[in-house]
Order: sequence, then C-alpha cells, then structure tokens
Amino acid sequence: MAAPGPIAIFGGTGTVGTELLRLALTSGHRVRALVRRPAALGSVADGLDLVIGDVRDPDAVTATVAGCVAVLSTLGAGRGDDPATRRVGTANIVDAMQVDGIRRLIAMAGFHVRLPGDPGNIGQKLVVPLLKLTPGIDLDDTEGLATTVVNSDRDWTLVRSPRVVPSKRLGEYRTGALRLGPWSSVAPGNVAEFMLRCLEAETELRRAPMIAA
Repeated sequence: MAAPGPIAIFGGTGTVGTELLRLALTSGHRVRALVRRPAALGSVADGLDLVIGDVRDPDAVTATVAGCVAVLSTLGAGRGDDPATRRVGTANIVDAMQVDGIRRLIAMAGFHVRLPGDPGNIGQKLVVPLLKLTPGIDLDDTEGLATTVVNSDRDWTLVRSPRVVPSKRLGEYRTGALRLGPWSSVAPGNVAEFMLRCLEAETELRRAPMIAA
C-alpha cells in the first residue's frame, strides 16, 4: 500500500537506491529524491520529483523532505567522495525531519555495525579488516550513520546488509538477527523490497534487522 503522501529518498543513484526508486514508483508512491547528478538516474527519473543538490547541504535536505510523510536512505560514498558523507548527510536528514515533523525513517547500513542484542557473530569481526581496504568505505562514517539513526527520536528502522551484488538474482531472503560474514551477500532488489515493505507494513519500528540471501 502506497504511503498517503510523498516519500523522500536519499542515495537514489546507488546500487540499492536505484532499485528502491524504481520499486517505490511502480508501487504507486509519490517520490522526491535528492541527487547530485540527475543523468545517473537514467529512465528511473521519469515520474520523480527531483531536487538537485548534496546531502551535506542542510538546505537541500530540507527542501527534499518538506511535506513528505517518510524518508528512506541508502546513502553511500564512492572513491573520492567526502568520507563524512554518510554521517553528515544522515544528521542533516534527521534534523530536517524533526523540523518538519516527519516521524518515519528507514535507513540502510552495513551488517558490520554492531548493536545491543546482536547474536555472537564472528563474521562481524572478520569483515571489518576487509572493509578497511575497500574504496569508498570509511568505518567511522558508516558507524556514525548508524549511531545517528538509532539515537534519534524518530520512528526508525536500520536495515543492515552484507555485500550487495548487482548481478545477484532476486529470490528468497532472510531478515532478523542473522549470523553473517564476509561470505554473505544479497541482491539490491531484495534490500529495496524489504525497506519498502517496512514502510508499507509499518514493521520493524526502532529495530535494526539484518538481511541476506
């Protein structure tokens, strides 16, 4: 069921974000997206209300969330991007939501982010050294994103994902308190579907489920 008003999406040109935009539009949602490079959206841009700007700019974020009923974020950072993009952008999102009175926030992070209640999981420890060697991954940035979300007063859900494989086919997936590791993966479309399901069914409130194939 589509939300009663427009939803804001951040990170829409990324691997999961592109799928999230497409799925949200085909599901009947009205969508506003903040993007730096509209050309990166391709045909997905059809039907979108676009705001051109950077998530590190509070004014651009405020313009994006204004009048929306929920926010979904798949923020990432690539090679050469500001390593603080995720945590600064997420802080701007939460601040703008508070000003506009928007309650629902669904954000994506890596499964390496450890939170109270997680099962004993050696895989979370094993993946950290690998992430330190991965271009575009700054552990302080990703953990800062998660901390901002779970410490906020919004109705948040933090979807924690392992390696997202663009070529991976859609299929069955698991969610919850999972024992994942560097060997785990998931299709971008499955992450997008789960995030949208959390929105539409109003599930996983103030929880941080993991997802994997």
